[in-house]
Amino acid sequence: MVDYAKTKPLDDGKARVILQKITGWMKDGNHEFALGTDTYTLADVLFTAMMSRLVTDKTFFKAEVLENPILSAYWKKVQARPSYKDAHMM
Repeated sequence: MVDYAKTKPLDDGKARVILQKITGWMKDGNHEFALGTDTYTLADVLFTAMMSRLVTDKTFFKAEVLENPILSAYWKKVQARPSYKDAHMM
C-alpha cells in the first residue's frame, strides 16, 4: 500500500474540477460510471484510484463525494466490486 503521508498533497481545486466534470457525465446520460457509460472502464480504474486517495482528506471527501448523491452512489458501487477488494485499497 502507498503511504500517502509521504506523498505530495492533492490539489483540492483540481480534484474538485475533476469530480464536478465526472458528476456531470454520469448525470447527463443517467449512467453509472465515470465517462457516462454503463460499464466499468479504464477511466473508472483511474477515478477509483483518485477517490481512494481523496479518502485520506476526510473533510474534503465528505463535502465533495459523500454529500454528492451521484458520487456517493458511485463510490459505494466501486467499493463493492471484487477487484476493489482484491486491490486492498480499503
